[in-house]
Amino acid sequence: MLNDSLETSGQIVQNREILRSSLATKVAKAGPSPERPINALFWLEEGEIARTKDQRTDMLMRRSLSGQQSEDPDIALLRDLYDKKLPIPILRSIAVRLVEKDFELERKLNIDELTGLFTRRFCIKAMEELIESYLLGETDTAICFVDIDKIKEHNETEGYEFGTGAMQAVAYALQGTGNIAGRFYSGDEDLVLMPGIIPTEIAGIMETVRTQRLPEAVERVKTEQKPNKRIGDLPVSFKYGFTSFSDTLEYFIENNIDVFALDYSEMMAKFIDTTLDIVQTYERLEKARSKNQAIADIEEGLKKQFDEKTESLLKFCLKRKLINV
Repeated sequence: MLNDSLETSGQIVQNREILRSSLATKVAKAGPSPERPINALFWLEEGEIARTKDQRTDMLMRRSLSGQQSEDPDIALLRDLYDKKLPIPILRSIAVRLVEKDFELERKLNIDELTGLFTRRFCIKAMEELIESYLLGETDTAICFVDIDKIKEHNETEGYEFGTGAMQAVAYALQGTGNIAGRFYSGDEDLVLMPGIIPTEIAGIMETVRTQRLPEAVERVKTEQKPNKRIGDLPVSFKYGFTSFSDTLEYFIENNIDVFALDYSEMMAKFIDTTLDIVQTYERLEKARSKNQAIADIEEGLKKQFDEKTESLLKFCLKRKLINV
């Protein structure tokens, strides 16, 4: 029996790596150019933000002084000022301000104003970049879906400011992991992307969040005393589920989904959507387990969200749960 299990596991890994290799060629041939500026991940480090600003300023100056026609209004402005003999140092100071303005607009699109977490838009862009890197040989990324408990009760019994306070506390706790934490769907659902983290490490990370970082975050929200973010008598807690890009490839294989036949953008959208479906199924399984729900009740609940995909998702995730117990 053990040998059979090892043989099956080895075949799964082999098939997964064959598919990964095939998709890597598609990324290399049809994906975004490797020379493109990184769209999302540079936001994770202040040093990278500063370097990217400098790079964009240099590029803006070069394109403005090259004499080439451009529809970019910033380039047109700098070119016009250059033609009017404005000194180069002053031109660069204007270019710096233009880049800063663009970055501020990007920040508003990428950072959730309420919690300080990244936005769904940012997380999707980050996932695309991480999937590309994974398919091209980088280490896997763990994806964790977090659902805050009893937000409705916080809102209805204590007031919306208490629900918002609970959301902020969980946001602070997730930010403390050093990973990509985003406010994803509604106020009580967050996503954490963990590059280089393998699934066996996630439980330890999230338990640290739950037992150490979250109590500290609750105290931080209390200390800040913001009228729209308060902590009440109800405990702040959450449930979570997790997966990885390797899981997604194995799901494609088990369900005979030919992602290689898709064009690049379709393949990437399918990869992202399937990964999110899988991780949410794991989270709902965890929530159902805590309530001692029957499998049939879990499936009925999932049908409302995933429809025809429910059976295959539930079967896949239940099998992985049993393997990983």
